[in-house]
Amino acid sequence: MHSLLPDVEQALPEELEEDPEAGFSLLELSLVLAVMGVVAASGLSLMTNRMAQAKERVTLDHQELLFKTLANYALSHNHLPCPSATLTGIARESCGSPHEATGYLPFQTLGISSKSAQDGWGRLMHYAVHPDMARTPDEGDALDQLEVLCAQKDTRFSISNPNGAVPTETRNPVAVVLYSQGTAFGQTPSNTEQINSAPSLSFVDRPLSVNASALHRHLLTWLSRDTLLSHHGQFSCPGFVANRRRARQSMGILEDQITAPAPSHHSQEVREVHPWGGGDD
Repeated sequence: MHSLLPDVEQALPEELEEDPEAGFSLLELSLVLAVMGVVAASGLSLMTNRMAQAKERVTLDHQELLFKTLANYALSHNHLPCPSATLTGIARESCGSPHEATGYLPFQTLGISSKSAQDGWGRLMHYAVHPDMARTPDEGDALDQLEVLCAQKDTRFSISNPNGAVPTETRNPVAVVLYSQGTAFGQTPSNTEQINSAPSLSFVDRPLSVNASALHRHLLTWLSRDTLLSHHGQFSCPGFVANRRRARQSMGILEDQITAPAPSHHSQEVREVHPWGGGDD
């Protein structure tokens, strides 16, 4: 009698033979998908970093253009503009106190487009000015007014970096500060970012960092008066003042009759709600 059961011993080896045209096994597919996930994540991270760097570059380029615009405005009006209290870009009429001397870039007063005053994220940049350099001069000779601007010696800004306080020269004090909130907009600010956002003339200038222990996302740039006017306006305050004094001496004027007005010392106390803290969109 012949058995009706298949020959198991002969069938199994044939079925277990590898088929060169067979598909991937489940393990192989899992490994391929894992590798593809790592590659995709790396590519996304690289693309995100490049986009952030591009926005930072746009911000720095706009700040450079804005410094040139501010220098030209100062040389045309013999004073720097006050900040704008709102997103309208219209400068305050006066800004003698620290909380008035901080705000938004006054693009309308400067005669430029809002786009030029925005950072790489499309938000209006913040601006602070030396209060005594933004005082509207009294009527009189334009050269006298310009000499008053160049004679300001009061140090009103306080700027620190990772090495400590930035030394400031009384003969050449800090004139303007520009900064973008960058990726910190809408997020909980770090300690250094809180200092920059406060309505005061104290600022922190640090490299960008997303490290939780040293979080700093503001792109801040500041310039002294002489650097602002010489580098961006091709004008030398020291040379101009020296020439003016020589001219007066040649006319028999022995004492310098053009002096800077006494600096205004206002309380650091905030007496109004500051416009910063949102609404840049």
